[in-house]
Amino acid sequence: MKILFAALFCILSLNSFVFAEEILIIVNNNGPLVNISDEDIKKVYKGEKRFEAGVKIIPVELEGIKAQFLTSFMNMTSKDYRVHWTKKVFQDGIQPPATMPSIDDVVELVKMENGAIGYVGRKGFKDESDIKIIKTIK
Repeated sequence: MKILFAALFCILSLNSFVFAEEILIIVNNNGPLVNISDEDIKKVYKGEKRFEAGVKIIPVELEGIKAQFLTSFMNMTSKDYRVHWTKKVFQDGIQPPATMPSIDDVVELVKMENGAIGYVGRKGFKDESDIKIIKTIK
């Protein structure tokens, strides 16, 4: 019985490793975020950093990999993130990052706005000349 549980645990662990997608954090190539630090990226997604070099930062999230981004990069659960933003909305009157349904939507917004920052999965991402990948999360 112990062997069965151990085997099941190994299979489940392997599945989450195999299916985890690489996440790319992207910014507008002409914007002020091309050299932003990991700590500042976290501050952006928590609503604690809203401007860079006088430009309003526009964070955007990708619906399908949001939970993975939160756990692997932000070190937060989805629930913790929701609670954080609920407090932020009521205390500071600011809105959480917009959540987009597709990679193309995230890329288009980042291309159009100098202060935009977003994350996408590597699968399905086509390198764009107006986009700079500033971080890869494995």
